[in-house]
Amino acid sequence: MVCCKCKKTIDDIAVFCQFCGKKQPSDTKIKNTKSRGNGTGTVFKLPSGKWRAEYTLGYKDGKRFYRTKSGLKTKREALEYLSVLKNEPKPQRPVKFHELYDEWSAIHFKSISKSSIMSYKIAYKKCEPFHFYNRPLAKLIKT
Repeated sequence: MVCCKCKKTIDDIAVFCQFCGKKQPSDTKIKNTKSRGNGTGTVFKLPSGKWRAEYTLGYKDGKRFYRTKSGLKTKREALEYLSVLKNEPKPQRPVKFHELYDEWSAIHFKSISKSSIMSYKIAYKKCEPFHFYNRPLAKLIKT
């Protein structure tokens, strides 16, 4: 066998190189064959002894979005619950004020007069000082 660092010939059963002292990689390492594939979720045991199932929805701006279910009694329960987490509908992106206005005006302006269109555009411009354009509608309704 050849040393992985100094490339000198050493015994086939040597754990360390007798010349440089580098530990030699062993071919008998057992790989973890119980891992699930990418995108299938993860299951792990919490310090309380309960199990947690976790499914990643995706990433945006370096932040991970995921769904979890904790408090499952067994690993098998957690593994079965992964399919439930995976099949839940993804949350919708909040609609912003300017997006709704653009969609609505494209449809509505076809059936009204030019003076009405001008009135709507003037009213829309009056929203500018309040910074409504990029705010989600849900926040505008609550305030």
